[in-house]
This record gives sequence, structure tokens and C-alpha cells, in this order.
Amino acid sequence: MRLEDIIDWFFSTYSKEEFDIEWLPLNMPNKDENISNKTATLFRIEESIRKQYAVLTANGSIDSEIVNIMHTPSLGDMASFVENKYVYLSDDEISWSIVSLLYSDQSSIVHIDKQREGHNFIDLITKHSLKLTDFHDYQKPRVQYLIDHRVISVKEDGTLGYTDIHELFVYKKLFADGVMGYHHSSPEVQKAMETMRGQGRVTFKNSLYATQESDYLNFLLNNSLYDNSWAIRNLYQHGTPTYKNDSRYIFDYQMALLVLVHHVIKINDELSLRKAAGGKEPAYTRL
Repeated sequence: MRLEDIIDWFFSTYSKEEFDIEWLPLNMPNKDENISNKTATLFRIEESIRKQYAVLTANGSIDSEIVNIMHTPSLGDMASFVENKYVYLSDDEISWSIVSLLYSDQSSIVHIDKQREGHNFIDLITKHSLKLTDFHDYQKPRVQYLIDHRVISVKEDGTLGYTDIHELFVYKKLFADGVMGYHHSSPEVQKAMETMRGQGRVTFKNSLYATQESDYLNFLLNNSLYDNSWAIRNLYQHGTPTYKNDSRYIFDYQMALLVLVHHVIKINDELSLRKAAGGKEPAYTRL
């Protein structure tokens, strides 16, 4: 079975059975077509999926007349059916200072001496029972900064601990990945996220793709964000490019399929979250 057949099955059959959504036909390329023609067709299908999804989110169903006259929406503008889909670190000095002090291996508070050091500050105070007085004078204001912002607590005996382990988890994930999914997090982590939003430490955004994901796809497809992007789709907008060997055609074809697989995964997740929001099934299951 071809990957194209699986993609087509998702939109033509699975979406109807699972989500009661009828997509317009995608008209996948024939397996015997020239590979450059197949790639060009896949990129046209990619734009059709974006337009159909935009109409679906705006109107609740897919109207062919609207799809046929609309411009292809940008990847970053594709909306979400659900509220509070993605969580990002707030773009302010306090939030960035906290996450850097906690988890950067370049932080000035990860090393006291050869016997007391860690990969990051949380690793340090987890492995060693430390008090504020154990740190060097130049380090103490930075540790106190975390205490003042209620990220780190001081126990009755003076040792340093965590105010909320779930908030630390959010900071760690945002430091590593830049984004978290709210609805796929446990209730305890969701509560921590909401508390952090109230403190101004995180922001919530609603879109089909997280910013990091849409940036990556824009890098593959076009040069709207990056001067050095691959912009593969642009090469097929007015015909097909000419290459010296077939390996480049195969690469473009594989990248086109990769983008379509991304769409399937994200749209399936989006529709599943909408179903969960309607109370039909949970978005998060504790293992």
C-alpha cells in the first residue's frame, strides 16, 4: 500500500466515520505518473487541504464554492477548534530569567565546588541538600530571585526545595521544546499552567500548528520566513524544476509526502480534541 493511499483514506473514509466530516476529493496522483508530476500534484493537494481546513474551522463544514475562490491560508494562520491549545513561555525578562536560571547548564548557579555541582540548578538542589548560605556571595542574589518569584521554596530547616513540581515540569518542557500542549497534559500540569498564566509566566495560543511546527513547514515549503529555506513547493508552482539526477526528484517527492503526513497527524489530533471538548472522549489518559 502506498503512503498516498493512507493519506487519501484518512480524508475520504476515516474522517467521515470518526468525525462526521466530508472532505472534497484530493485526487491523489497515479502510481505510474512521472515522479516530478506526482510531486507537483502532491503540493497542489497540500494547498487544497489547507483551504478545506480553513473553511471547515470557519463554517463547520467544507463548501466547495468557498474553497475554490479562497487564497491558501498561511500555515501559521490555520485556526484551532479548541481553546488554550498551546502553551508558550511569556516573552518577558522575568520568565526568561527564571527558566534560564533553573535549567540552563550555563547558569551561574549550577556549580558551588567539585563536590556540589549539577547539570542545571534543579539537578543541583535535587542531588544535594543545600541552603542559601551554601552558595557563593555572587550566586545568592540569583537564588534569592527564584525564591522571591516563588519558584523555589525554603523549608523550615533552611534547605531549598520546590514550590510546585508541576510548575517546574512546565518550565523544563518550555526550556527544552519551546511549547507544550495544554489538552494532552495531566490535570495537575494544566492547573500549574493556569497558575503560571495568572502570574504572567506563560501565554496560551490557539492554532492548528505550534509556532515551531509551522516555522519548520514554512522552511520546507516556501521562503516566507527564512532566506535560506528549501522552499521546495515554490519550485513546483509553475511547472516542474529541472535537475541533473533523479535523486533530487525523489527527495522533493518524499518531502511533499512528509508535509501531507504532518497535516494528517495534526488534523486528526485537532478533530480528536474537538471531540473531547464535546465530552465524547478524554484528551488525556493517565497510564
